[in-house]
Formats: sequence, structure tokens, C-alpha cells
Amino acid sequence: MHRGLMLAVALTLLAGRAAAAGEPRLLLSWNAPYGSPRALENIAAACDSAGLDTLYLSFDPGRDSPTFLGMSGTLYFHAAGGDSLGSFWKIDDMNTPGSPLHVGFDSDSARAFQTPYETQGAGQGRYDYTIGSGRLRMIYAVPENGASPVKSGRVYGLARVTIRHPHSGAGGCAQPICVEWHDASLAFTTSGVVDANRGQRWVSLNSPNGKVCDSFRDTYAPKTWKPKSPKP
Repeated sequence: MHRGLMLAVALTLLAGRAAAAGEPRLLLSWNAPYGSPRALENIAAACDSAGLDTLYLSFDPGRDSPTFLGMSGTLYFHAAGGDSLGSFWKIDDMNTPGSPLHVGFDSDSARAFQTPYETQGAGQGRYDYTIGSGRLRMIYAVPENGASPVKSGRVYGLARVTIRHPHSGAGGCAQPICVEWHDASLAFTTSGVVDANRGQRWVSLNSPNGKVCDSFRDTYAPKTWKPKSPKP
């Protein structure tokens, strides 16, 4: 992405924090948007198949706003406590052809995943990893004059993350993974950016009943939310 365009996106999302009318909720699910009959919290990936699994990142804004400009957020892919990530999850550049991980910010009409972005925006994802966790950072924003309204109580799509099924020979095939939507910054206006870290933020891969996430839920428990006052 052009450096100047990314700078404009970043400035939009970092342009101060305003008082909030209500607490936004982050809503993470597999297969379909949160609240849909096909949405799942826990799935198993079939090794050696040609399929893709899709994470749907949705949110309830918690307030009515005449505009919504964009978001930045962080997803973690945690190996079970004490385990190391398999080689499948050690992605050096997710934006190269053939990467098993891809992030998109468009709607998906087949899954009733509607974003609040009615005009073309700009954004990207960056991935890095440690021994036990991978981290995906995302940012996306639309121009201020092309922003659309959002309403409290409605679920909107923010991003979709697709993950290719690994080959059986790849380290990490069938490895239990806890996926955590750690946080997001939601830009309602250029001077009203709200931090969010509550909601249905946890799903799992290859872990019955999501047990792989048990040890992480307490470690990364959300902070007590408080609305922030606007700058004088």
C-alpha cells in the first residue's frame, strides 16, 4: 500500500479519544457472522484438504453514530500453554502469494456479512510470531466524506480472516489453537476513537469445547471499560 495512504489511515485511527455513549462489543466466530445459525466457536481443520476456514470479525457499536470511519485491531493465535507453534503458523510475510493467511475487509453476501464500509477504503494486515503465539495486526479506514452511519444493537462486519488447511506434513497440522481477538480501536469520527476489548472474543481450532483457550482467558482478561472524556 502507498506509504502516504497508510499514514492517512493511521492518523484517522489515532486522532484522539472521545466520550463514548456505550460499550462496543467485539464478536468473533468461525464459518459465518456472529449470531448466524451457521456461526461456530470451535472447529476442527481437515489436514490435506483444499478448504479454507474463515474467521468473521464483527462488532456491535454500542451507540448510534452518523459516521463510522474504520478500525485497527489485533488477533492472536495461541498454541496450548507451554507448547510451541508448528511451522504452519510461522509466517514470515502473509502478503506474499501462497500465504496460508489472508485478511479482507469486504462484505460476504453469501454469509450475510455486511460491513459498514459503503465506499472504498484502504488497509492491510501484518503478521509476526513468537515461540508460542502468532499475531495479526489489521488496519482499515474509509475517507471521512464517504463514511456511513451505524446503529447500536446491530452487528456489522469489520474483517474476514481466511486460513488455508495445512498439509499433514506441515508442523502444526491438527494443532490446537486458541484464537483471541485481543482488542480493537473503532473510529466513529476523526476525533472519536473508542477502544474495545469486550464481547465474544475467543474461538478455537482443533480443540473440543475450546479447552485450549481456558488458560488464556484469565491471563488476558479485559480491563474494566470506562468512557473516555474528550480533550478540552
